[in-house]
Amino acid sequence: MNETTMTLMGEAREALAGAALATLGTTNPWHQADVHLLLRLSLQATKPADVEAIEAEGQRLALTRERFDLRLAALEDALYALEGAVSSELSDTMAQHETHMALHSTYRTVITTLARGFQAGGDALAHTERERAQLEERRLRAVQRINTVANSTMNIGEMLETAAKIIADELPIDLCAIFLYDNHTDELMLDAISASPEEAAGHFIVHLGEQITGAVAQRAVPDGVPDLREWTIPPVETQMFGQEYRGVYVMPIICFGGESSILEGAITLLKRSPLVLTAEEFAFLELVAGQLALSMENSKIYRHAEETRLRQMSNIAMLQSISATVATSFDLVRVLQMIISQAVQISGSTAGAIFLMENDGALRLTSRSEMNAPSLRDASLRVGECCVGRAAEQGEQYWGIDCMHTNPDCYLRHLSDQMPHVHSSLAVPLLSKGLVKGVLHLVRTERHMQPGIGARLVETFANEAAIAIESTHLYEETRTSLEMKSHLLQEMHHRVKNNLLSIAAILRMERRRTTSEETMRVLSESISRIDGMAATHDLLSRDEHIGMANIADIATKLIGVVSAYLVPPTLRVKFETRTKDVEVHSKKALVLALVLNELLANAIEHGMADREAGRIRI
Repeated sequence: MNETTMTLMGEAREALAGAALATLGTTNPWHQADVHLLLRLSLQATKPADVEAIEAEGQRLALTRERFDLRLAALEDALYALEGAVSSELSDTMAQHETHMALHSTYRTVITTLARGFQAGGDALAHTERERAQLEERRLRAVQRINTVANSTMNIGEMLETAAKIIADELPIDLCAIFLYDNHTDELMLDAISASPEEAAGHFIVHLGEQITGAVAQRAVPDGVPDLREWTIPPVETQMFGQEYRGVYVMPIICFGGESSILEGAITLLKRSPLVLTAEEFAFLELVAGQLALSMENSKIYRHAEETRLRQMSNIAMLQSISATVATSFDLVRVLQMIISQAVQISGSTAGAIFLMENDGALRLTSRSEMNAPSLRDASLRVGECCVGRAAEQGEQYWGIDCMHTNPDCYLRHLSDQMPHVHSSLAVPLLSKGLVKGVLHLVRTERHMQPGIGARLVETFANEAAIAIESTHLYEETRTSLEMKSHLLQEMHHRVKNNLLSIAAILRMERRRTTSEETMRVLSESISRIDGMAATHDLLSRDEHIGMANIADIATKLIGVVSAYLVPPTLRVKFETRTKDVEVHSKKALVLALVLNELLANAIEHGMADREAGRIRI
């Protein structure tokens, strides 16, 4: 472009720009800048600063993901608008041609530079995205490692130690410390750190609401102090591991469930230089905190379930032991004492007692656990009095709150000062066949009622106590009935023996009066038989085994009777017995006595005939 054209174009520059912008309108924000850029670069040589600016715009377009074609269309619109303005504002045809050529050359230079910048920006964006993808993949693997440890072990300490080291590796920090929250003491206890043990000053406790960690955990919102140089007194977090740390950031570990949230602990990050997290770093830390919160809550649930399972197994074993004792022992006091002791232990009660219903309708304290006051030894209640009496009256469980401190009828009222922490009371009637046999009473420190498994366990103990009472009563009734029948049987055998002896005495009188040898012989045999039966009834009436007799004793008795009445004075008979220690009941004993008496009589009469001596072996 010659000097004349450049002069004309310079003089008409503002007019050209105004005409072009009038044609383009104001809808596109790029048009004004593009018109002035094309005019300026057409009138002067392109400088390196101009090239850098255009390339920078192209890079910005790529990095902000704006459409490059729209940008080129805006430049093209500016070019066409300037061509029209040149045709209308410049009258010299040569100047018009040269100006058109200069604008087209400048346009090509701008779009080439812009495209080069856009390409560089695209390359930078792709590189950044690759790095971000790699970082996200690495952090995803880090989270998976934490999740793998959490799923493979219920050891919270091992899981937190792994998490602390992973966080320290993935974030630009120097130390990661993880605290666990104890809701009973409102304290955050240091549980894991990323450094080796020799680099740590030890384990510490931070109270909720205190220091940076405690304050952030209480607010339940992630926060920190980027630079601690202006702090006069360093926070405890830096004192734990040395005061060279300047940046602190805390991420609360919170388990969200429904409308509630549970504070599990906190992750504290420390850095020797100022600490500010990027959005990606914050997202990673938040993801790890959520994973830890879920794993910690699952671990609590598992531990609670395991403790409940073990406790239930222990309770079942204890109930089996009690059931076995109830089934094999009729010592009611011992059984009830065992039941109340175990009921207090399993239910977590402070103390307990069992009352039995007396024949006069009074409830008498029979067994107690953790109630050692001597004044309770003879305690008794009427039906309807106190929680115990109301349970007996209604035939169902009765709960009471602070009754021992407010109810004058309570049998524990005089011990109120000695048991100030006891507040709730549970009385369970001991029911058997619909009748109240007594009441099991437990007192607890909690003010609320205890539903669910605890109450059902107490009811089970009450059922065991009722079974023990019923079994003992049945045993006593059976034993009394057996004793009565034994006495009657003993008396019967005694009277039969006396009657037989009376008959034998009458026969002996008749034998002494008779002169007939045959009559005397018959009477002697009869007396021998009757005395043998009387001796057997005497054996059957013994206290040791009523209704039973030993065959050795029967043989001995009969030998004495036979020797007295059937052996002649001129005959010497030696008796030998070889019998086993065998007991037989009354019917067999009497039959055996008759048979043996007959055999002995025949042996003497026929086996010893015409002899002066002989031997009979039984």
